[in-house]
Amino acid sequence: MDFNIGPPHMIYNYLFSACDKGEYGRDCQHNCSGNCLNGEACDPRDGTCPWCAAGFQGTKCDQSMF
Repeated sequence: MDFNIGPPHMIYNYLFSACDKGEYGRDCQHNCSGNCLNGEACDPRDGTCPWCAAGFQGTKCDQSMF
């Protein structure tokens, strides 16, 4: 029997692509900071934002600059 279900990156993408907007991580157990620029959703794999809204910093935009 062949149980090959695809390359590891495909499995990884499948596990994290089912999260609702605003959730991330395995089983979507974490909530995004809500501080990504223009209200964009964070990355469903690790919660990072491409850019932060004004007043926030860090890869997840979860650190206040004030």
